[in-house]
Amino acid sequence: MSQQAVKWKHVKRYFTGKGFTIRPGKGGEKCLVAPKGWQGGDGRAVLRIGHKYCTKANDELLPCYIAAIKRAFGVSREEILDGWAA
Repeated sequence: MSQQAVKWKHVKRYFTGKGFTIRPGKGGEKCLVAPKGWQGGDGRAVLRIGHKYCTKANDELLPCYIAAIKRAFGVSREEILDGWAA
């Protein structure tokens, strides 16, 4: 059985609920900005998501973005999807 796809709406809901700010970046991309004092991952404060994966709510994120979120903020795909029905 394959894993449930992580969509932009999942990422947006999770991170805004944790106090992150989502700012527009260059060319339509989005920047996830960690709140002050965020502890997790490699301590990075900003992560960019490409415009093809964050324009509409149902846009699916590539596995490389999920891995980048895990590295930067220490948040797994399961944590992002927690609370969403399959």
